[in-house]
Amino acid sequence: MSRGPSGTVLDMPALGAGPARRRVRPYLFQNLEKVPKSQLDLLRRLEWLLPDGLLSGELGEQVKTALRRVFDEDVLLWLDYVHTVAPSTLARIVREPTFLAAIAPSPHRARGAVEVELALAHSIIDLLLGAGGEAAIVRSLTEIEEGVLSYVLLETFKALSPPVGETGRERIRLEQPFRTVDEALGLFDQESSVAVIELKVLIGAAAGYIRLLLPASAISAAVPSEDGPECRARRLARLERHLPRLASVRAWLRAEVGHVDLTGGDLLALRPGDVMLVDELTARVDRGEPGPVCLRVGIGRAGRIEATLEVSGGSYQARIDKILPGPGPLSEAPDDEAAAKLAEAGHEPLPAPAREYEEEPSGRFNPDMHTSPGMRSPWDDDEKTSVTTKPEDIQAIAAELLNDVPLHVVVELARVPISADEVLGLHSGQIIELGKAPGEPVELSVNGKVVARGELVEIEGQLGVRIASLSE
Repeated sequence: MSRGPSGTVLDMPALGAGPARRRVRPYLFQNLEKVPKSQLDLLRRLEWLLPDGLLSGELGEQVKTALRRVFDEDVLLWLDYVHTVAPSTLARIVREPTFLAAIAPSPHRARGAVEVELALAHSIIDLLLGAGGEAAIVRSLTEIEEGVLSYVLLETFKALSPPVGETGRERIRLEQPFRTVDEALGLFDQESSVAVIELKVLIGAAAGYIRLLLPASAISAAVPSEDGPECRARRLARLERHLPRLASVRAWLRAEVGHVDLTGGDLLALRPGDVMLVDELTARVDRGEPGPVCLRVGIGRAGRIEATLEVSGGSYQARIDKILPGPGPLSEAPDDEAAAKLAEAGHEPLPAPAREYEEEPSGRFNPDMHTSPGMRSPWDDDEKTSVTTKPEDIQAIAAELLNDVPLHVVVELARVPISADEVLGLHSGQIIELGKAPGEPVELSVNGKVVARGELVEIEGQLGVRIASLSE
């Protein structure tokens, strides 16, 4: 393959012919919207501040019912766009004439503003007065009309408020209307950024938009921690609501009873018949003895299940003790701790990488310190390139690099298929049949992928796994 100034040349043989060369031009997407990372973070925060489902247009029935009581019409409300802007650019977005009022996402904190398009404001007022809801003239609202619209917004925010019993999310409070746009925009003079949230509204025949202008400080004050109990409860409720979409999703529930930390080179050097010493083994499953076991769904990074192994009817089963967030100690045992345990047992530590990165006493980077003995440095004056390096030499150098790849190898007793709804139904005291008898082979896995199978053995008081077969 070669690259030319006007595209990429690929070797592509034609049907019934020999090799042919076809010029392929890379496709470039044009005019894509650039979304900063700060905006994605803002969306995650707004997901908590706003009613559940508003960002996706799927309002709950409780909110729909409350809005129907206010307008005596079905109300459709969905998000049109969200972006962050500097306060200085708000004057180009919000213009006279319009309706603006102050809102407080949390008590005694920074305030924001709500804007209602005048055409929609007049249509809402006409609806409440028994008219058709189609405003023919767009003009500034009178004080009486502002009072009527403020009442409608109060009832709307009440409908969008968190349900009774939900803690952590405050009700958005409506304050006085602003007389001018400049007065409203003065709220944001000291702010670093402002979130502009535009909502499309359809009430009967009336249609228009509502904007929420929320400063970053107000959002930060109103949104609890993502790891807090309130956010976890909402995520769980959302999972349960959308569980039918995951009905066909199945994963493995893995039962881990030990682990060992190796390098990539050590793992690739294993052969059938080799014995790999285990850093920690929680249960003697070769003898059928009970003991603790760690259950993980899939890779198991989000959480773990602590359980107790028991033998019933000649087969192992796990009794769930508690379900905890996070990967836990079995997946995060540090290398130095594993080496210390092996040293205490009288065994040599696992091979370390050939050379660690070092610096000269002056603090300058010295490339000579980063080459293995007998290997020339690419910075040598008499050998600037590796063009003359033999392929077998390159492979040997690449093989040495594997010694710098740390791998966490897990000893698995069994794997049990589990569905998404079964995962949500797990609870303390539940019995899970593992379908594995004492003394049966165990599996070695890395990041959930089985790499070898073997049997537990004891060598001079140390437990290990004798490799029986390697995965392809």
